Amino acid sequence: MHGEADLLPSLVVDRYGDYLVIQTLSQGVDRLLPEITGLLTEILSPAGILARNDPRVRTLEGLEQRVEVLHGTGAGTRSSSREGPIEYAVDLWKGQKTGLFLDQRENR
Repeated sequence: MHGEADLLPSLVVDRYGDYLVIQTLSQGVDRLLPEITGLLTEILSPAGILARNDPRVRTLEGLEQRVEVLHGTGAGTRSSSREGPIEYAVDLWKGQKTGLFLDQRENR
């Protein structure tokens, strides 16, 4: 899910194997985080969901910056994403935003 592009403003969800990385960038979506986590768990059955809610833009909404496990065992530090013949290493806890700009596949 890529925010406005999927008609879900300020919500980003990326999947890396059995793990989801989620980011909520507004108070409205952040308030729905428990419900969103429940729905994602019910529909996708991930091993874990990590919230990468550490962008500075959250402070403009009066929200704290934090990274936390919302469901399951928590994602490992590293994962990978393959696009054609290229495999990218992704740091789910400290990488760029939710790990990798998955919506920019065509530009790469």
